[in-house]
Amino acid sequence: MGSFYPKATIAAVILLLGITSCKKFEDLKIAKTAWNPNLAVPIGSADFGVYDILASQDSNDLIIIDPVSGEIALSYSSEIASFDAASIVEIGNFSQNYSITLADLSIPVSAAYNGNANAFKNDVLPLTMQNGEEINTILFDSGILNVHIETELKHNLNITVTFPDFIVNSAPVTENLSMNYAGTVPQEADFQVDLNEVLGDFTNNGTTVNETRVQIQLSVMGTGEEVTGTENFSVELSSSNLDFHHITGYIGQQNIVQEADSVLLRIFQNSVDGTFELTNPKVVFTIDNSFGVPIALNLSELKTINVATGVETDLLNYPTTIDVEAPTVMGQTETTELELNNSNTTNLSSVISPTPKYFYYEINGQANPDGQTATPNFVMKESRCTIKTEVDMPLEGYAYGFSITDTVEFTQFENQNADLIEFVMFRLIVDNGFPVLLGTQITAIDENGNHLFSIFNQPENIIEPAPVDATGRVTEQRRKINDITLTAEQIAMLADVEKLIIYGEASTTDADMNKVVKFYDDYKINLKLALQIQAQTQF
Repeated sequence: MGSFYPKATIAAVILLLGITSCKKFEDLKIAKTAWNPNLAVPIGSADFGVYDILASQDSNDLIIIDPVSGEIALSYSSEIASFDAASIVEIGNFSQNYSITLADLSIPVSAAYNGNANAFKNDVLPLTMQNGEEINTILFDSGILNVHIETELKHNLNITVTFPDFIVNSAPVTENLSMNYAGTVPQEADFQVDLNEVLGDFTNNGTTVNETRVQIQLSVMGTGEEVTGTENFSVELSSSNLDFHHITGYIGQQNIVQEADSVLLRIFQNSVDGTFELTNPKVVFTIDNSFGVPIALNLSELKTINVATGVETDLLNYPTTIDVEAPTVMGQTETTELELNNSNTTNLSSVISPTPKYFYYEINGQANPDGQTATPNFVMKESRCTIKTEVDMPLEGYAYGFSITDTVEFTQFENQNADLIEFVMFRLIVDNGFPVLLGTQITAIDENGNHLFSIFNQPENIIEPAPVDATGRVTEQRRKINDITLTAEQIAMLADVEKLIIYGEASTTDADMNKVVKFYDDYKINLKLALQIQAQTQF
């Protein structure tokens, strides 16, 4: 007889438990032996723990919340939003023209001017911000001030441009330039001021915001050329490629984040029906903020969505506002948390029933919700605000009528001696240390989806729930012996089986009485599988 390898049946049993991990049964193959009309052999056994069963989709979701007791939870996290300095503050541009007239210089009209004259202009250079921010200081990381000088004067000039509130190496930024008349007008000159590591004060000597002082000193040395009285001297300032290391001031009450997203609760992916109530869940919003800006986050909508049915269940009476702490020292980060639990919501324990698959949220945020304060805002180039959510579900509660279904491929039964087999029986022995009852049905279908046969006459309990004490902890394992028989007619159809549809319905111990059970990391379930074959003696 060729070997009979019940791979799909074993896979079915595993899937009934919700297991999709890589853990394998041991010693699956039948040892070679002489033909016997009635052959019974062990197939293999395996032990499964919490990580194999409950975290089969992603073991990173499973955490131990109490290292002393070993009580466990499922934790699903997601980053809601993250925004940096460039997304809320953009330095505007400088653009300003300045003029010095002959009256400022006290130069008379003359056919041949050979005198000397001086003028001093003290003015402001405005900073234009895109969103109405009020800037006190900027430490520039990069940027250029472009200076263009133009005049019709036919004389030699010395020009000094000083920015008394732009400080580098403890001294104001100053540029000097000489222009010697070469016979043509207008005379023009250009130079640039590198703003790298320049600290700029934009309070105009403490009187306002978004303005810094500029001083222009002009000396005219006559060359004997004429002065017609219409000449002018102008300085044009503009900026390019401005970037900051940090700024201080007030960035206003702008809306800084608006997001809608959801967290997938993977434990419910294969569920189709039932009631699953966890008695002590929590949802934690964590905000890491390195902006020196107070922020108010508004949770405008929180709900769960059952993808299978489309039913939405709103979370009720939860705190809707998170006041995000702001650091007081540049380079530091403040962390703010809001935990939603049974004490500050109406229905968090029941909001995940029936069988939700997504936890959906909408969130928006406003800077400076209380307006301007005595403490200025600060924003660094590296500033970032990150908003995360974590749904923690301690496995403490009850479930009933909780259905799961899945479809698995079946490796076709190819055995030249299959017609000699009268029946096949699998004996599955389960020693269950979980507070879970599981009933199942396995249906074989062909490549067209047609029903061929079902393993059981009706759904059958293959796992009995372990008893629990008053605290919800399992006290001992519960054994269940299951005999799964394939008739000769079913064996004859094995070659046509393309897939197995596996249906299971689970409930926790005494769930009909709302008995709360808990899951711990030392829970185990042991499966033993044996095979008995009845065959014809003539072949």
